[in-house]
Amino acid sequence: MKIAALVAVIALGVAAWRSGVLSLFADPERMRDLLLTQGTLGYLVFVLAFVVLQALGIPMMAFVVGASYVWPKPIAFGLSVAGIVGSSCLGFGFARFVAREWIASRLPPRLRGVDQKVGERAFSTIFVMRLIFWGNPFVHALFGISKVRFSDYLFASVAAYVPIIAAAVWASGYAIDFIKGRPVTEWLPYAAALLLLAGGLRLYRARAKRRKDEQNETAA
Repeated sequence: MKIAALVAVIALGVAAWRSGVLSLFADPERMRDLLLTQGTLGYLVFVLAFVVLQALGIPMMAFVVGASYVWPKPIAFGLSVAGIVGSSCLGFGFARFVAREWIASRLPPRLRGVDQKVGERAFSTIFVMRLIFWGNPFVHALFGISKVRFSDYLFASVAAYVPIIAAAVWASGYAIDFIKGRPVTEWLPYAAALLLLAGGLRLYRARAKRRKDEQNETAA
């Protein structure tokens, strides 16, 4: 059964690549036109692609922003929540029932000690981890190999995802509305400012972490 599940996951990834689904998400206009012409079937295609491809490593926000580009905000929100919840369940189940030992040996060191902290605080631990790491596939796997109950994992994940995705859908939706119909020279300065801000924050955090590591080494 484990081998069959592993083969199924690999087959889904290969099928997505061979069928052109991956390239579709790299072409927003083509993606939008195709999904809109499919009507309700477009919802299903999007959610299934979200579930499988996000679990394989494509960032959650790529799908959330894509949904905001294609559909009205309430629909984009609902589809995004369904997609990330499905992906989280897929990653959890794969780690728990198929590749537990293989995944445990490959988790980043900073995540390996979390299982010891879950205990009776499963809901709050999962909720905080989701707020920090969002839909990181490593988090799906981490709780899959832990002793946490699936019900705690599911409800805590949903509770964290709802505000994150709501903020992302409405923020990205307004950004898309702002960009549409405007020349590049009008919105490019705003985009450049955001990139500089994000780069500055990333640099600040990296330096703060380096200073902390140096202090710990000195204290040791």
